[in-house]
Amino acid sequence: MTDGELPPLASLAPMLVLVGLLFLLRYGLVTWRLKRRGGTAAAAGGAALQGAGGAERRYARRQLWIGVPLLVAGLLAYGWLLASALV
Repeated sequence: MTDGELPPLASLAPMLVLVGLLFLLRYGLVTWRLKRRGGTAAAAGGAALQGAGGAERRYARRQLWIGVPLLVAGLLAYGWLLASALV
């Protein structure tokens, strides 16, 4: 493989799925941390953590917006490989 060439689809599909799942795992961890922190913020009045939550929510949303397309692309690549093997 030279510079500028893509790897074969059979090796690209699992990489896309794995990276997509890792991004979704990061999204889940950030969401869990925000929910856990939200309970303590409500008990403490909530004023101290509202500003910090906005940046973390944007970070979580970014993880979701990157993870879902990568996962879908990987699953589509697997579907393409399966369909081409059956024909």
